[in-house]
Amino acid sequence: MQSGRYSPSSRIGTAACINVGGTNFCEHGSSGFGAIGFQKALTVSSNTFFYRVGMTAGPEEIAKWGQALGLGTSSDMGLEGATHSYIPIPEEKEELFGEPWYTGDTVSMSIGQGLVQATPLELAVMTATIANGGQRVVPHLLMSETTRPKPLPNRQEFDRTSLKRFRLACAMSFAPVRLAASMTAAFR
Repeated sequence: MQSGRYSPSSRIGTAACINVGGTNFCEHGSSGFGAIGFQKALTVSSNTFFYRVGMTAGPEEIAKWGQALGLGTSSDMGLEGATHSYIPIPEEKEELFGEPWYTGDTVSMSIGQGLVQATPLELAVMTATIANGGQRVVPHLLMSETTRPKPLPNRQEFDRTSLKRFRLACAMSFAPVRLAASMTAAFR
């Protein structure tokens, strides 16, 4: 929505499956939901809706907005063995795996699958950023348990109407992890 390609009232057709490069990518159920908007797509967790949004947005934009929402940006809080989320772009896949990027990679990425890796902490930060109206919290340990300075929230600039619609959809959804993963594509 931030790009102007979609508005909060945009509707996109869904189907039981879409075929990309000879591979079927399907909904979690046996049918699509017809033409639906972002709020309904988040509420029912429509795969084909977000496949289409992701293919329009592209992997670089999905990664960009995932980072804006907090994926791959959290501190290790001084803990050994801490990991970070990872939302790959085509050049990184080619460098790491020696394989080209396929449209199917973008499709999978659009719903937080495939090469996407996310930690529970960063998914919580992502969801909190939406709930806080674009104010991204910085995870930290109790101040009494560390010598690090108190972290300040990181203000993200999101369209107010888009945020309001996503917050409403979050409140209506019973699939917060799928919702959070889908947000990277939706916030394009």
